[in-house]
Amino acid sequence: MQLETNTRKTKSKILNSTQMPLIIDSEVDIRSIFKDIRNYLAGMATGHTRDEALLTELIKILFCKIFSERNAKFKSYFSSKNENAAQTAKQINELFAVVCKKFPDVFLGVQKVSLDSTSTQYIVSKLENVDLLKVSRDPIGDAFEIFINSSLRGAEGQFFTPKNAIDLLVSLCSPKKSDKILDPACGSGSFLVAAAKSIMEKSGVNQEPLSIYGVDKDTFLSFIGRAHLSLMIDSEAQVACNNSLLNFDRYKVEKLNWFQENSFDLILTNPPYGSDIVVGDDQLKSQFDLAFKWSLNKETQEWSRTSSIQKNPAPQVIFLERCLKLLKPGGRCGVVLPESMFCNPSYSFVTNYLLKNTKIIAVVNFPENLFKTSGKTGTHTKTMGLVFEKLRKNEEVDGEHSVFFADARWCGHDSRGLPIPYDDFPVILENFNRRQPRGKQKFDHLGFYVKQSNIKNGVLIAKYYDPEIEESLADLSKTHELVRFGDFVSKGFVKISTGDEVGKLAYGTGNIPFVRTSDISNWEIKTDAKQGISEEHYSRLSKKQDVKPYDLLMVRDGTYLIGTTAIVTDHDLPLLYQSHIYKIRVLDEKKLNPFLLLAILSCSVVQKQIQAYRFTQDIIDTLGNRINDLILPIPKDEKLKSKVINDVKTAIHARAKAREASRLARLEVIGEEDSRSI
Repeated sequence: MQLETNTRKTKSKILNSTQMPLIIDSEVDIRSIFKDIRNYLAGMATGHTRDEALLTELIKILFCKIFSERNAKFKSYFSSKNENAAQTAKQINELFAVVCKKFPDVFLGVQKVSLDSTSTQYIVSKLENVDLLKVSRDPIGDAFEIFINSSLRGAEGQFFTPKNAIDLLVSLCSPKKSDKILDPACGSGSFLVAAAKSIMEKSGVNQEPLSIYGVDKDTFLSFIGRAHLSLMIDSEAQVACNNSLLNFDRYKVEKLNWFQENSFDLILTNPPYGSDIVVGDDQLKSQFDLAFKWSLNKETQEWSRTSSIQKNPAPQVIFLERCLKLLKPGGRCGVVLPESMFCNPSYSFVTNYLLKNTKIIAVVNFPENLFKTSGKTGTHTKTMGLVFEKLRKNEEVDGEHSVFFADARWCGHDSRGLPIPYDDFPVILENFNRRQPRGKQKFDHLGFYVKQSNIKNGVLIAKYYDPEIEESLADLSKTHELVRFGDFVSKGFVKISTGDEVGKLAYGTGNIPFVRTSDISNWEIKTDAKQGISEEHYSRLSKKQDVKPYDLLMVRDGTYLIGTTAIVTDHDLPLLYQSHIYKIRVLDEKKLNPFLLLAILSCSVVQKQIQAYRFTQDIIDTLGNRINDLILPIPKDEKLKSKVINDVKTAIHARAKAREASRLARLEVIGEEDSRSI
């Protein structure tokens, strides 16, 4: 018997010539099998209609299947050869009774598969010729994803962590047999299963129990996690249903004595995150330093905790501190977090807290598509994997300690969740395992090192320290003067400001352009701005914005347009521009010509910096004040500099005249007056 995938036939291997062949090839499409089972049960199963109930019954049968594979004397029980479905169901329930004796705490006294006999026989027929112990996929994890749509968990800040991301983070943390391991937000238990699998592959399977624990506040998820891990380690798993953020004394009362401070060697987790999730009342929040408001001393650049508790601290921030407290001194943590935590200025106190209490081991920024499981489900939230080690008492980070950074741009699937042949994770792991922070080795965005002491501005994002950009600038240093944009501003050579929002009610009230980010392209302001405003709205803001010829307008917020720049000409005025745009005015043309600046801001090495310095804030990306960190390559050759200025000036004036001529022609053809002339 062979199973067919969507694109190819899978191979099979005959284990016994007298039996049907068991398909054990790693290419078996177990997800397609679970989709078939889910669709069948949704349409045909009697007595169960909800996906959670159906999944519970499937897990019972999966336990029977794997138990029969591990115990030869029970293999005959897992068979659909009987023409009578009732007989198949009877066999499965006999087998399940044996399973329940081995795993009494997993099913909590349940002794029966409660699906109707026809549905039971269908599941057995789909699974009997697949060796679940040999397939490369994670059966319970895959079944959970197929049955429980990610959109159902999304409102609670919970999304399925893709297997390749889990495997990468587990590998970066390198779990050991002696480790006491925890996931305090374990969900379906995928991190715990991956850690157990990693240990068993390295040390071999034996009778010594692994110290692996999980907690989740959702009853159903804690059941799935317990079942999932129990199947992997072939013994009872310690997975509890509880809130991981309670006061530690509460866990002693509730007989969860193993869940205490300074108790774990390794924590692997993807905690819930989202602005709508409430952590708890002030009494609960008061046990966390990061639940308080923090203040920055601008002179010393030191953060200090205030006495005021935040109204709604981010749950991922609180979970991060809880993980730190749960770790033993010297313990490691691998955690998935939103990227905005380590680039948004409002979270700088979190980075500061982390740098003072831990040694950062690795930072891997994940592609935006990672948590998109299909075109409709999942999230575009940009995430990252962070690995750190808790400092021991009186320990300080060695000044030479280097942090491994990597910026993954491909994750094996696209924004619709469809597989693609590009995945940066294996290369990143390979680079990490080389462990050569110094020397002449060439590094790129898939693996490089930065001293922890050189982490600046509270930014813990790989692309911010991109070595490829540094290499490009170093190559230019012989022929160009490298000047920080912020130095031009601080010395008064350049002035920078941002625009305003006129409000949607002002849109379409007149013909004076209100320049938005999409109106800037190819160094030009489009002739027909998408929105026009009246003279009344213009006069309200015109003095404040004070736009003049040869001002530069650069997109600062958005998605794909950040860094796009135009130069204002006489033909573009009058106009107003929105708040997502910088206005850059050169105040001393002897120091920096505006036409030269336009060319420099548009060159590849500056555009790469702009892309590296744009971070997600709320729902859009922003360059923010990091524009001041841009390094501008100014040509040392005066002849080259003059040529660039003249070439840009000629091109801009020619384009401006052409745009103006086309605009006037559209007015003239119907005798319309030029209402922009004020």
